[in-house]
Amino acid sequence: MKKILLILTAVATSAQFANAQCTPDPSFTSPGFYPDSITGIADACTDVNYDQTITVVGIADTVVGGFTVAVDSITIDGVTGLPGALSFSVGASGSDNVIVPSIDPASCINISGTPVTADLGAHSLVINYTAYVTVFGMTQTVPATEGYLLNVVTCIADLNEQDATLNKTLVKITDFMGRETKPTPNTPLLYHYSDGTTERKMIVD
Repeated sequence: MKKILLILTAVATSAQFANAQCTPDPSFTSPGFYPDSITGIADACTDVNYDQTITVVGIADTVVGGFTVAVDSITIDGVTGLPGALSFSVGASGSDNVIVPSIDPASCINISGTPVTADLGAHSLVINYTAYVTVFGMTQTVPATEGYLLNVVTCIADLNEQDATLNKTLVKITDFMGRETKPTPNTPLLYHYSDGTTERKMIVD
């Protein structure tokens, strides 16, 4: 996770802000993204509504090299890589892309929409934001980026189903480390079929 003055913020995007709203998770109090980019955000299923909230916690000021730096605000400038069927919004109003840590130390990002088949695959989201800080009475801009990986997958209701049309049957299910496993709700797994094909799927509980 990239850090600039310990201010962290995150967002997912479309061509414009959507009207969805979100509420920050009050259990998070340390500056950062929740979930962070290492933990990652949930996979999205085609033809199923997706709703992901990212809590953002910032700080009003910090000390760098012995000098106090006041963080006035953070502006979400945009994000590239989000599937076309999804959109984003910032804050409880759903359209406020400016975060003022001294007034609202925590904010949130909402990613929502219904992915389609054309969105299948891994999408690298690059978040662009700018921190406005005051140093020695002068306002400075500090641009930064953060990233998330969003996977759009096919979800099924029955992991033991047979594809009669293709005349193939399910042989086994494994995780991404190759270990055989049982069906696990809300977890993307690999499905190995009798015809040698492999599919990535996830059951929604």
